[in-house]
Amino acid sequence: MISVMRAVGFCGVLAAAVAVAVEQRDSLSKPSKTLAAVLLQATSDDRFNYVSSPFAGSAIFTLIAEGADAETKSQLVQAMGGVLPDKSSYKELFTSIKSYLSDRNQQNKVVLKNFLYVYKNYSVIDSFAELARDYYLADVRTVARPDLEVVRAVTADGAGAEDDAVEGFKEHAMLAFNGFTLEMSWPTSTWHKTSVSWNGNVVRAFGAAGNFAIGRIPSIDSTVFQLPYKNTDYALLVVLPNKKDTTLKEVMEKLAQTTFDKLLEATSMVPAFVTMPCFQSNNITYMKTVMQQNTVLKNVFTDSADLTKLSSDKLYLDDMVQQTGIRMCTDGASSYSLTSSAFTLQRVVKDSVVADRPFLYALYNVANNVIYVAGKLERPVWEETADNEEEDNGDSATDAETIKT
Repeated sequence: MISVMRAVGFCGVLAAAVAVAVEQRDSLSKPSKTLAAVLLQATSDDRFNYVSSPFAGSAIFTLIAEGADAETKSQLVQAMGGVLPDKSSYKELFTSIKSYLSDRNQQNKVVLKNFLYVYKNYSVIDSFAELARDYYLADVRTVARPDLEVVRAVTADGAGAEDDAVEGFKEHAMLAFNGFTLEMSWPTSTWHKTSVSWNGNVVRAFGAAGNFAIGRIPSIDSTVFQLPYKNTDYALLVVLPNKKDTTLKEVMEKLAQTTFDKLLEATSMVPAFVTMPCFQSNNITYMKTVMQQNTVLKNVFTDSADLTKLSSDKLYLDDMVQQTGIRMCTDGASSYSLTSSAFTLQRVVKDSVVADRPFLYALYNVANNVIYVAGKLERPVWEETADNEEEDNGDSATDAETIKT
């Protein structure tokens, strides 16, 4: 009887441990999924390429929530999907994504840079600065505020400052900046160089035969497929409209009724040949405008913000600026590169997917479903680098955009 009770007790502990693990996984993934949807929806009317890092953005907002209270914190929690991960979960994930080491065949490198800038003479509580550094890899730095220095200089000269000028500096502000870079390379023998016709133009592409997770989803009239990065926990999920005349805005409107997890569940492994265009994108997103217009998150960006756990001064978040880039092709050690995890002979291939029209994509962690990068491709743009000086297909236009809405 005792042994049976111990067995039951062990099962209970194991079940509890699994439940905790699932809860921690969901708490990390939900903010990134929520923010991915917000950022993509905010650009749905624009017909240009866009890329962002929902994970990096959620990390900063969660960090700010650590220093928030009352309504400000409530808005932050709502904007992140109703849940904020524990700081230890972020620390564990940050440590994990930086743990990929170089080997003979490929070099994986993740660079995540978070900064919280506060104007000089405004303080940040030491314990918050330590928490930001230790759990969120975010450096708190002070910067000079030029317009404020001018007023101080005028006052020091004895000329005095106008009351309305001094009045303008009672609003204390700070700026958060984060950047996310993922660089991977893999043996070019895995994929072969090819081309696709995109709106009548021939563009550089790469393809491979293998076992891929593919799903046809009638509710969004699109094909979903996954491309796993070799020897990593990362994969790229692509949502490709079935019809060339379907706009990404139409797809996103239908996607609002489903979830990221349901997209993954709709796929199954099949022998297939997949062809992807080479593309790159680089964007700067001003989160203040996006979040204020598309979520409940408002007062953290105003002087009504309650950040008393962050600073004894009345600070608010002036803006959060994010820069994200992606580069994907077969060549170049600094490319964002993909490879199938299992390859098969061409003669048994039963399916074929050619990404020759606009699509949505999300680079995510298979183990915890955290979305690191989310974007949309309206047209392929590719520039050769010093690592690869072969001639391209004539399209060398830059694709840097500033996104405010």
